[in-house]
Amino acid sequence: MLPKPISEPPGEGTPADDEERDDIVDDVADALTLNQEVPWERCERLATPVERRALGNLRTLARAVTGVEPAPEASTAAVAAPRDRAVVRRAAQALVAIAAVEVAATLMLLPWAWGDYQREHGEVAVFHVTKLLGHAASAGLLLFAGRRDPRTWLLGVYWLLKATHPQMHMLPAVIADIPPPEQYSAFIQDVPASVRLFLYLYVPSFLFAPAFLWMFARECPRVHRRARLDDFARRMVPVSVAAGFAIWAGCGAALQLAQWGYGRASLPVVLDGSLAAFDVLTLAAVAVVALRAHTAPADEVRRVVVFSAGFLMLAGLSAAYNIAETFRPGYWVANYRWSPAVLGIEVMRFPGMVLLWYSVLAARVPHVREVVRAGGGRLLARPGLLPTAAAVPALGLAWLATSRPERPVGALLADP
Repeated sequence: MLPKPISEPPGEGTPADDEERDDIVDDVADALTLNQEVPWERCERLATPVERRALGNLRTLARAVTGVEPAPEASTAAVAAPRDRAVVRRAAQALVAIAAVEVAATLMLLPWAWGDYQREHGEVAVFHVTKLLGHAASAGLLLFAGRRDPRTWLLGVYWLLKATHPQMHMLPAVIADIPPPEQYSAFIQDVPASVRLFLYLYVPSFLFAPAFLWMFARECPRVHRRARLDDFARRMVPVSVAAGFAIWAGCGAALQLAQWGYGRASLPVVLDGSLAAFDVLTLAAVAVVALRAHTAPADEVRRVVVFSAGFLMLAGLSAAYNIAETFRPGYWVANYRWSPAVLGIEVMRFPGMVLLWYSVLAARVPHVREVVRAGGGRLLARPGLLPTAAAVPALGLAWLATSRPERPVGALLADP
């Protein structure tokens, strides 16, 4: 072992510490001369940059003299880690490429097939097209407008993979003339064995979208110091990938068992539960983004607030609605109908999309006071804006009153 001053250093910034840092190269040389074990990592932490180069030379010389090489396990791990990262990177690139081709093909086919598709599938067709256009627009803008920021790229990939979810119904409906959703599970069970085998082997891209959202949650917002939520977000990335494979395998197994006559009644429950698990992972990632903001700078906190509001309007309310529908009898996609709740969610989707774009792409998200002050100043600075802003609601009320001359003013104002 090295002499005691190196193995048990005093606190940083003390004179004794400075003396130890000055003598650390000599102490290491003495320890090597006496054939003692050297804690290289600790010595490198204590050394200055110049001393680290000297320590590296001493370490190389010691290995050459003693013939000691790094442990096989450590060498293998050092080589395997970059190799594993390269494999993961290529798999992610292939997934993104496949998703881009699928979404582009659906968008190109949609103008020619929309009439028949909407006539056959009705409200579900409108629902899927709304999702596809919103997600594809978000993916395209984020991927092409914010490529320098890794966070923007991760969020753009998330929306691209999400856009492959509605096209899983649209492409087969356009190409293979599948029936409406209430007959979909029965149709899948009756297709030829070769087609069903392809469906089992095909891994849907959207199942891995939560993994990219968790990677985004690990990077957004930028915080002053690391916390447990950072490690939690990092661990949830492989968990989300494993959940995607589990959903894929579970749905395939449920379909095959239903084909054999086992568990036909539970098939909608499995499919519904898979969508709910997907939405739970999504909402949990957004919750982690919001919770991590408490250690972030003020400008990042404002960005997270706008992002959370936009994501909630664009996809969060829809995900919460899907989870709530899971606890109701029946398969939600088959029971899909326009309702006040669904209509409200769909109307809020596009303003939420704009808020989400702004929160990610804006160079700086201003404080609410700045927005109000700037808007009020501009309103008062231009003579024509203030009278116009006051005249618009007055004209609206006048039109409302004159369009219903038979009603008293009090009854008209009391009418919501």
